[in-house]
This record gives sequence, structure tokens and C-alpha cells, in this order.
Amino acid sequence: MTGTKFGREMAILRGIAGLIRTRLKGEILRSAVHMAPLVQSPAVLSSLPADGERLPIYTSMIVFFPVKFFLLIQFVVIVALLWDWYRRRLLQTRLAQKFALEKQAIEQRFRELFEQAPIGIALEDPEGKLLFVNPALSSILGYERNEMIGMSCSRLSDEATCAGEQELLKELESGLIGTYHLQKQFIRKDGGRIWGRVSVSRLTFQTPGAPVVLALLEDVTERYEADQKLKEAESALHELPSRLIAAQEEERQRIARELHDDIGQRLSLLMVDLERLIYNLPSSAGHVSAEFLSLLQGMDEIATDVHELSHQLHSSKLQHLGLQSVLKELCLHLRQRDLRVVEEIRDVPELPSDAQLCLYRVAQEALNNVAHHSHASVVWVQFSRKDSTVRLKIRDNGRGFEPSKATSGLGLASMRERVRALDGDLMILAAENHGVEIVATIPLQSKVVLRKAG
Repeated sequence: MTGTKFGREMAILRGIAGLIRTRLKGEILRSAVHMAPLVQSPAVLSSLPADGERLPIYTSMIVFFPVKFFLLIQFVVIVALLWDWYRRRLLQTRLAQKFALEKQAIEQRFRELFEQAPIGIALEDPEGKLLFVNPALSSILGYERNEMIGMSCSRLSDEATCAGEQELLKELESGLIGTYHLQKQFIRKDGGRIWGRVSVSRLTFQTPGAPVVLALLEDVTERYEADQKLKEAESALHELPSRLIAAQEEERQRIARELHDDIGQRLSLLMVDLERLIYNLPSSAGHVSAEFLSLLQGMDEIATDVHELSHQLHSSKLQHLGLQSVLKELCLHLRQRDLRVVEEIRDVPELPSDAQLCLYRVAQEALNNVAHHSHASVVWVQFSRKDSTVRLKIRDNGRGFEPSKATSGLGLASMRERVRALDGDLMILAAENHGVEIVATIPLQSKVVLRKAG
């Protein structure tokens, strides 16, 4: 092909050179005819000798030399221009050949990339019909490549899993966005379903008949299923503390019922029998009677402790009298330990049972810590409601503790889990020798707070 183009260009050049030669010959002939009178007509010249007399001189001249010189210069310029044009033409031809070879190499690399890519690639028209697909895409979806050409993309995916894609397509076609990504479910030819991550881009060139949308599809079924299992495991792990707390409350209630209905009743009957035995003792057995009375007093204390333990494990008052009553009772028990209690517990709203139980357990644990560990002289108990949340704040002036050193305590962990299970927040402010402040906040509009804990 190169030799043909070169021969054609040399023929053109030879034709132009012939025209130039013809033109040069014509110019020479015309110049000769034009100068003929000068050759045949003598020119009269005069000279002035020393004595001042004019002498005529007859001569003839041929002036071909200036004309030939001009034509030679003109010929040289034309040849130079032709040589420059030829060199430019030759350079353009070589550049065009080089560009064609590079274009062919790029197209070949692109085709290899398109054919051998590990992810699915498709070119679509504005209506969503497939124009080109690579082997990876046909393999992912189980079709032959020729089957997919002209197929609508909507037939290949489950529209229920890609809500909002139509709006993204409109924005893509209008140029508002250049690309978008989403994850949706695709339907294989055999009816099987896979999950794929799609990247859709709008091509920058807009030539007639050219595809305008490039779509890349990656099969992420295994990753999606693994993510789902991980989410289920995280959800189960998230619900585990709540279930453990619910199971703990059920066990507390069972033990409290056993203590109250079984052990408490048996202790009461034993005390009645002991009192009857003391009443029937003879008057001469005074020292024996005193020992029985001491035993009776000890049994009465045990019965009281059992009743108190049963109440701590499960407060029936919480169910029948509400949160405000049991919080005041907890404050009363602290006063019996010679602690000054400043309480602000008024207008407690009616709360779901799980919210009441959560706040009761937080208050019970916090006040128990104050009584046994803080060495405080004053404790403040405050209950308040603001907007759609309720807040319980307990503060003391005891010796406090370093929060970073209290990570192993079950009491604080239990309080955190109880509050978190209701979508609440537990804040603990503590420092050595500066007391402790515990603030539990629970949203009333949480869906979790509407469920019963167990």
C-alpha cells in the first residue's frame, strides 16, 4: 500500500515538472520575441572625447541573460516549494501510518482487555439494550453471548432489590452525574439468583450509533452471603445481653418466689412451733426457756433477711405500686444506715414495665455501691423527665474511684447493658476522692422500650 501511494505521488510530481518545463520554454520564446527589436535595431551611443566633440557609435546587443537568470530563479523557487510539499506529504503519510498502527494496537489491547476481563462488561444503548457483552458477563448470568445482544437489562435483574436505580439512570443520561454504583440481585438463565455490584458510567464520546453507557458487573454473592451471616451474628450478639438480662430477671423472680413462698413460710411455721414449745415449758426450766427465746429471735432475723432478699431479687411493689414508690423505699433503706439522702422523686410518669425494671435495677445497684463501698455521708437521688426521655441521676460525696480501673466490675457492666438494651445511655462520672455520679437516660419513643424484658 505504501509503494502504491509513493508511485502515485511521483507520477503527480513528474506531471508538475513537465508543466513547469513547458511553461519555461514558453517564457523563453516570448522573451526572445519581445527582445527581437532590440537585437535587430542598432542602438546609437555617443561618447565625449577630451576635445568636447561628440562621436556617434553604432552597436547591437542581445539581452537574453537577464531573462534567463529570472527564469532560473523562478524555476529554483518552484522546485524548492515542490520539494517542501513533497517532504510534508511524505511526513504526513508516515505519521498517518504510525497513527493507524498505534490505533490498531490500542484497539487490540482494548479487545483483549474486554474479552479477558474477570468481571462482566457490557455496553448499552440509551434504552438499556445490550450492544456488546464480554465472556465473563455471559458466564456470570449463564447466557450465550449472542443471546444477550439486544436483550433489555431489566430482564436480567430483580427490580425489587434496586429501588431508586431509575432515578440514577435519569440523572446519568441528563449528565447530572457521571457514574453510580449499587448492589442488586440478578436472575440467571437457569432461574438462579446472584448478587452483583454494578458500576454504571456515561461514556464521554457521543458519535452516531455509539453506545452511551458502560456497565461493569462483579459477582459478590459469596461476599453478600458472608456479610448477611455476619450481620445476623452481630444482631444475635447484640441481643444476647438483653436475653441474658431477661433470663436473669426470670431466675431472680423464681428464686424470690421460692424464698418467699417456701423457705419463708417454713421458717414462719418453725417459729410458731418454737413459740408453742416455749409456752409449754415448765416454770422450772427458766434457763432453757431463755435459750429457746434466743433461738426464736435468731430465726426471726433469718426470716426477715429472707424476706428482704426475696424483695431485692424481685420487687412485687414495683409491679403493684410503681417506680416512684420503690425508689423512695430504696432511699429509706439508706437512711436507716445513717446516710443523708436528698431525693427529688416527683411526678414519675407511667412507664413500660421494662423501663421501670431497668431504672429500678440501676438505682438499686448504684445505691448498694454507695452503702457498701463509697464511705459517703450524703447521696442525691433525682428523677426527671424532659421531652421524650426520662433521666435518673444518683450522686454521692464518697471516695469515688478511677473509671479506668473499674472495668472488671459486674455491677457497672450490668447497668450499661440494661440501659443499652433500651436504646438508652449511661454516663458515669467518677474520680478518686470526688465521689461518683451516675446518670441513666432512656428514650420513651424507642421501639425497644415497648417490649417487655423477658
